[in-house]
This record gives sequence, structure tokens and C-alpha cells, in this order.
Amino acid sequence: MQGFIAKDPFSGTANMDKKLSDVMTHLVISNDGNADLTFTAGNFTLTLPAGEIFDERLDPFTSLNVTATGKYHGYCRARA
Repeated sequence: MQGFIAKDPFSGTANMDKKLSDVMTHLVISNDGNADLTFTAGNFTLTLPAGEIFDERLDPFTSLNVTATGKYHGYCRARA
């Protein structure tokens, strides 16, 4: 994926609200827990089942919200 760089790695086991360091265009998040988690990146919200990974390009976003009770980790991508 030329022209993009990884930024703002994150991980947790509980809810998280994160203001990002740049305008992001991609999100990678892995639900490592045993329960679904829900995330919102900009205007996009999705419930991610336990054990699943989300890796997609989205409309530009500057904040990330995760609602979770189990482990997760991920990072964002921005234009280089």
C-alpha cells in the first residue's frame, strides 16, 4: 500500500476515546477478546466479533472510540 504510513498504535482492555495525531484514512483493529467490541472512526461504526480483524480504508477521520470489555489492539494509517 504505497503512500500510507502506520501511526497512532493503540491497545486496551476497556473503553477508549482517542484523538489521533493526524487525519487518518485506514484503520486496523484486532479483537483479541472473547466478546464483541464496537468502534467508531469518524462517522463509521461497526461491531467487530471476538477473534476478528478489521483492516479497511475509511472516510478521513481524526478520532477513534472503542467500546470493549476484552483485549484489542490496532493502529491507523495516514497519507505519507
